[in-house]
Amino acid sequence: MPFSSKKLMSKKWVVGYTIHDSRVVNDKDVKDFARLSGDHNPLHIDEVLASNSIFKKRVAHGMYIASFFSKLLGEEKHGFSGIYLNQNLKFLSPVYINDRVDVCLELTQINEIRSVLTFRSFCKVDNRFVIDGSAEIYVG
Repeated sequence: MPFSSKKLMSKKWVVGYTIHDSRVVNDKDVKDFARLSGDHNPLHIDEVLASNSIFKKRVAHGMYIASFFSKLLGEEKHGFSGIYLNQNLKFLSPVYINDRVDVCLELTQINEIRSVLTFRSFCKVDNRFVIDGSAEIYVG
């Protein structure tokens, strides 16, 4: 029976449940992500080139910022350790080096038959949305 484990039942799973985190984007992490992903686009790693772009300075990789959701969805401290099934993303605004990114997941749907939780997933810098989307995880 889905959601029958004590670990899952210990959480009050209700639509609207939210998980928050924040993180400051730093130079080392962006360069490490470039190395790990192979994405060495100069907009991410070259200050001079980026300063002449529409962004006027270096921007973090969108997928690096999106990876912040994975941390929250995989942490046991939230009452589950989910397995990603789906992630939908819209990149709305750039994230710059030294920006503080607020990460939020809001539970929007519980499918007990499939043991799947669906979240709205979004990131903000100050009050500016930088990513919006949704995520589905399997928790059975």
